Formats: sequence, structure tokens, C-alpha cells
Amino acid sequence: MANSKKQSERKKLEWKFTENGNSTGKVRVYISSTINTQSRVTNQRVAKVLQDSGFYQVCLPQDSIPAIHHAELERWAPRYCERYIDWADIILLLMDTYGIDCSWEVGCAHKFKPIVGYVENSVNFETHRQDWMVKYSISCVITTSPEISRLSKKDKMFKEIPVYRVKDARELPRRMLSFYRWKASQAGQEMMVLRF
Repeated sequence: MANSKKQSERKKLEWKFTENGNSTGKVRVYISSTINTQSRVTNQRVAKVLQDSGFYQVCLPQDSIPAIHHAELERWAPRYCERYIDWADIILLLMDTYGIDCSWEVGCAHKFKPIVGYVENSVNFETHRQDWMVKYSISCVITTSPEISRLSKKDKMFKEIPVYRVKDARELPRRMLSFYRWKASQAGQEMMVLRF
């Protein structure tokens, strides 16, 4: 009986993506965002923009965690997310739809992965500016808002990292890719050559 329970638990942790290496030749992105009903639309929109660019393989936890009974979700979701974070090359924190679980994801990733904070809505940005631990972990901010771009450059922590302004989400894939390439070259990692 105990053995079948272990097998059942292992089955729940089935891995959706290639574990050993990156067989797609694309940059692997883990999108960190809350997964409430309102945020799901934004999350899917941003994931689609990245996937459609052809440069990225995207893990969106709301679509990647298998259907598990709600009573079990609390126990299994962190295990899935941790494995997806390990799989990713870069973490994209959607700051407009940021939730408390995102703090855990950022903390889990910050020593080993570049974290890009993407923000479109200045209303939520003031809240994030007070979250010192998350701010400390972000490697780069990309925003569509001139106001956020200006505020980021004045912020004590954000002024020390790259802050890029893009016209809209369609520019996110290229800006994020150029940042990723730069960050990887800084770290001395081997990078694949992708052409625009």
C-alpha cells in the first residue's frame, strides 16, 4: 500500500518539460504571477507574446500544474513551481499581477537565475517599491510606462539595475532577450546565437 502511494505521488510530479538540457534551442522562461481569475488573462497574454516571438519556451504555472484536488494543491504546487524554476533560464516577474507566492518564487530563484520585473500599470508599482527583498532580487525592470521608468531610475535599489522602457508588450521578447544575452555574457555562460 505504501509503495503504491509513493508511485502515486511521483506520478503527480510528472515533468512537463525536458529535464536534461534545452532541446528546443529556446530561452526557457518561468512566469511568476498570481493565478487568480483576473490575472490569468494578463498571464496568458504575456506568455503568448513570448511564445509567438519564437525565442522562448514558456512555463506558465497556471497552465503547467496538473489538475489536483484543491486540498492537495497547497502541498504539491510549491514542488512543481520549484522544479519549473530550476528548469528555467530566466524568471519573468509580472509585477502588475504580483502575489504573495511570487515572493517565494523570486526568493527560490534569485541566486541562480536572472529575474526580469515587467510592469505596465503604475498603480501597483508603489506597492512593489516597498518590497525590499523582491526589489533586491530583480535583475532588470522592463516597463511600458514612462512614469515607472522615471520612478525606477530614482529608486535606491532599482537605479543600480537596467531599466528599459518599451512601447508595449510586443517589444518585451526582444528587450528581454537582449538583457538575457548581456546577463549571460556577464556571467561567462555559453550562449546560443539567436538571430533576429
